[in-house]
Amino acid sequence: MANSTARPVAIKISEDFKARVKRLADARQRTPPWLMREAITQFVEREEKREMFHQDTLKAGKTKCPSKSELVLLPEFRKNVVQVSLQG
Repeated sequence: MANSTARPVAIKISEDFKARVKRLADARQRTPPWLMREAITQFVEREEKREMFHQDTLKAGKTKCPSKSELVLLPEFRKNVVQVSLQG
């Protein structure tokens, strides 16, 4: 992540968490700042995808979805539903 416009950002973390980050960074042969940048990058990318999915769902929801009682099964599926209902 070589970005010449990167700027330092301060966050408050507990001493315990700082020690955990340090241990993990040492185990991965990385620096704590690298590990934190990587974690934040992965989190933001995942959440951006989740938000895009959420927005797509909202857009799709603008058309009225049928309620359970409004669903109409195709004839080829009705027989299977009745059989399953009778067996259960």
